[in-house]
Amino acid sequence: MIHEALTELDIYLRLAILEPGLRSRARALSEFATERIRAGDQTVVALAGATGSGKSSLFNALSGTKLAAVAARRPTTSKPLALSFSATNGPLLNLLKITRRYEAIPPTPALADVVLLDLPDHDSTHLAHREEVDRLLQVIDQFVFVVDPQKYADAALHQRYLRPLAAHRDVISVVLNHADTITGGEPLTDEDGGWHPELGVVVEDLRRILYDDGLGDIPVFATNAVDGTGIDELRGHIAGIATEKRATRMRLGADLYNLMDEFHAAGGLPASVADDDVAALRDEVAGAAGVQRMAQSVRKAVQRRGAMLAARSGGAPQALELPAHQVASAADDARAATAVRRFVGAATSNLPAHWRDEARARITASTSERLGARIDTVMRGVDLGDLETPIGWGLVRILKWLPVVVLVACGGWLVFEVVWGSGEIAPRLVTIVVAALAGSLGISWLGDWLLRVGARRAERRTARLLRAAVDAEVSAAVVTPVAAELEAHQRAESALQRMTGILTRG
Repeated sequence: MIHEALTELDIYLRLAILEPGLRSRARALSEFATERIRAGDQTVVALAGATGSGKSSLFNALSGTKLAAVAARRPTTSKPLALSFSATNGPLLNLLKITRRYEAIPPTPALADVVLLDLPDHDSTHLAHREEVDRLLQVIDQFVFVVDPQKYADAALHQRYLRPLAAHRDVISVVLNHADTITGGEPLTDEDGGWHPELGVVVEDLRRILYDDGLGDIPVFATNAVDGTGIDELRGHIAGIATEKRATRMRLGADLYNLMDEFHAAGGLPASVADDDVAALRDEVAGAAGVQRMAQSVRKAVQRRGAMLAARSGGAPQALELPAHQVASAADDARAATAVRRFVGAATSNLPAHWRDEARARITASTSERLGARIDTVMRGVDLGDLETPIGWGLVRILKWLPVVVLVACGGWLVFEVVWGSGEIAPRLVTIVVAALAGSLGISWLGDWLLRVGARRAERRTARLLRAAVDAEVSAAVVTPVAAELEAHQRAESALQRMTGILTRG
């Protein structure tokens, strides 16, 4: 189970953009959990308590040894002490950074796979002692908090340790030690197994406080470490946990659940790039880049150069080019940058806050400063083709000579009439001349019309090619990176959901 959950966690961490602190904690937990599972199934049980709670005495009573130093008032445990009831698991204790290591014969065979720890006092006057307790409480499989009748309600214990560990209730138990001081030396329980009346009042008050801590259902024991009363029950509890060999996985599972809660608290909802938003972005950038303005310039150039083409009889076709001046002004660049920021902001609005802010900054920073230059480059790299002869231009070239032929024929006719004929100008000749002149004007208009048609066609083709180039650059520079962020978020959320399912199944 833990292996599968860690696999999904690694997938999530590869995809998600998290706050540095959260990422660091998640990575540390992933690495520790991997090493802890690899270290074996031994159950590490730590006794934690305040000064004078009898924690070390309880350690000796549980283990049947006298390894833990005992004192009534001052702290005697400066470094954690580890007692293995089987061969010392070096990799495990190395992982926990525990150097004081001992081995002993288990007081009961069921404790053979237990490693018992005696921790420094959590209220020690030495900062290093408290820090060591805090460190080990983050990694130990099972906690046994030892309290005494005078300090069981100590706010420092509950607020600093027990309450924050409420999510780990399955790996916590509490022992009320020195219980004989409540009963005045009388047995802790009666013949029916019920608590001594005065002890029962204290135990119920302790349970009430634990309930307020979110730990109302954890096991509570009462012991007298001096004469061994209640020790067998506590040993049985620890042995039961060790026999099930689930303590490590329960602890790591609780840690992973807490981590998932932090991931969920970061927020975030599924999202995708809207087609309408993409279309609006492309329209804005194309407008800012001057696609239509460039197309109109090409139309005018075609008309001018088409007039020259009309005057020549042949030669290789000339290539069309964009005007030499800049494609877009600074104001147009600002317009494009604003469109990019608007699009990125809307598309990433459902991402978790830190992920959203970093994605926006990264994408807009990489496009805003260079987008105008990149658009200019791709537009100038478009092959607009050659200046083509307008459709029907060959026919117009033939027809434009017809009025000339007619006028020459009329001139010859006129000479003939004057020299050899009657000398009178026939009305039909005048009509023919007028018709020839009118035809010349009509053919000229037809040529101009065909030139305008060709120029408009070049304008539309240019606009289409430039728009395609601009759209492709916008997709590569903006739309694709945003879509990749949203896809990464969806994949990360899927990994998180799979991780939740694995841990829920247990």
